Amino acid sequence: RKDPFMYRTLVTLFNDGKIIDQVEQRLGLRFFTVDHDQGFFLNGEHLQLRGICLHQDRNEKGNAISHADEDEDVNIILEMGANAVRISHYPHSQYFYDLLDKNGIVAWSEIPLVGAGDYVTTGYINSGNFRENGKAQLKEMIRQNFNNPAICFWGLFNELKLKGDNPEEYIKELNQLAKTEDPSRLTTAATYSDDVLTKITDLMGW
Repeated sequence: RKDPFMYRTLVTLFNDGKIIDQVEQRLGLRFFTVDHDQGFFLNGEHLQLRGICLHQDRNEKGNAISHADEDEDVNIILEMGANAVRISHYPHSQYFYDLLDKNGIVAWSEIPLVGAGDYVTTGYINSGNFRENGKAQLKEMIRQNFNNPAICFWGLFNELKLKGDNPEEYIKELNQLAKTEDPSRLTTAATYSDDVLTKITDLMGW
C-alpha cells in the first residue's frame, strides 16, 4: 500500500525489420517470504495481512458485475483498512487483478475446487475429466495472471474432505503443477480439518 509503483514494458515482435505485433504490459517488482513464526514479509519488511474473502455475490448480478462494481469493491476494501484479498473461489476478471496491483493489495487467487462443507458431496470426483479440467484451470490461471504482482499465493482447494473419493494424490499433482508453472509463488488452500491435505501446500488458511 505504501508505494505500489507499476512499470510499463513494451514487447515488440519484428519480422524482416517490420513490427508485426506489439503489447504493452504493466509490471510490478517485489519480493516476499513467509516465516513460520513471524508471518509475511514484503520487500524485506514484516507486513501483517488484514484481508477479506471476496465473492462475486451482488444481488441479481452474480458473476455479471461491471467495472464500476469492482471499483466500488476495492474502495470498500481500502476504506476498511485491509491490505489483502482472497479471491474466492475462482479467478476474477483481469480488471480486478489490475486494481489490486494498482492499489498494492496482496492477493491469493484460486481455482474452483470447492468442498461442499457439511453437505453430502465432497467436492472431488476421481475421474479423468474432472482431474484434467482442474489442471487446465490452474495452468490457465497462473499463465494469465503471472505478471500481476499483487498475487503472492496460488490457492488449490477450499474445504475438501477425505470421505468419498480421496483427493490427496490429486492435490499433490496440482501442487507440483503450480510449482512447475510458477516456482516464484507459494501454494495455499483453505480448510477446517486437520488431515493429510494440510501438509501438501506451502501454506494453509484456517
